[in-house]
Amino acid sequence: AGFSECCPLGRGSTSSGLKKEKKRGRKEMIRLIAVGRLTEKMEVQDVNGKKVCNFKLACRDNKETEYVRCTAWNEVAETMAKYTDRGSMLYVEGRYKTSSYVDGNTMQRHERIFINIDKFEFITPQKKAEQTLV
Repeated sequence: AGFSECCPLGRGSTSSGLKKEKKRGRKEMIRLIAVGRLTEKMEVQDVNGKKVCNFKLACRDNKETEYVRCTAWNEVAETMAKYTDRGSMLYVEGRYKTSSYVDGNTMQRHERIFINIDKFEFITPQKKAEQTLV
C-alpha cells in the first residue's frame, strides 16, 4: 500500500479524503513505539478466558531512563513471555491506551498511560533453552 492508499490527505482534496475515510468506519488512533529492556520476568495471567501480560520497559534517552507500561494479549503475550527474561531488549509497537483508578487512601484519581502491544521484535537473542523450539 502506497502513501496515498494509507493517508486520506494523499488523495488530493483534504476534506473529501477525510470524509471518505470516516464513512468507511476508520477511526483515528495514536500509535507508540518503544525500545527498552524488561524490568522483570514477564508472567502471563488468565483474565476472563484471555491471556494477558502487563510489564514495563526501561527506555533510556540520553542519561534519563523512562519506564513505559505495556500490555500484551493472547498469542503475543504468550510468545513474549516464553522467549524473554528480565533485561531482554525488545522493540514494541502498539496503540496508546489509558486507564484510571482512585487511590483508596487519598481518594485522588490517577491515570496510567500504556502501550497495548500488537507488534514486537526481540532485539537480544532469545532464551538459549528455547531457541531450538523456534
